[in-house]
Amino acid sequence: MAKPKVSLPASYGGLMRYDEALGDIKIQPGHVVVLVAAVSVMLILLNMLG
Repeated sequence: MAKPKVSLPASYGGLMRYDEALGDIKIQPGHVVVLVAAVSVMLILLNMLG
């Protein structure tokens, strides 16, 4: 006999949602790019000088 199919509701089709309003810290994507670039430049300078 075939196994019975289990179907999930459309809202749970492999994707989990999270509430963005729960976090206290709000960071825009542009700020993250600038922060990563600044840390990268700092690490390169420290590697070259040290």
